[in-house]
Amino acid sequence: MQTLAVEIQDCFVDRFMAFVEKSQPNIKVQIDENLKIDGDFYQRQKQLNQTRGDIKSGKEVMKPHKEVWGNIYQHLSK
Repeated sequence: MQTLAVEIQDCFVDRFMAFVEKSQPNIKVQIDENLKIDGDFYQRQKQLNQTRGDIKSGKEVMKPHKEVWGNIYQHLSK
């Protein structure tokens, strides 16, 4: 069995689901809880993994904790 992501126009959902019901047991519908909570979950996950990879490779440099919080305190005290 293969897993696919399918985008369905709102006006076609009922017809699509009727087709799926007729095609049992060849098609299984499963709601992705990650997308239910956050529609951009996989996009955010991809960006986070890219950022982590860039940091590990040295392409991106993380600022020290004290520097970051010092900048925040300085900005808030204005």
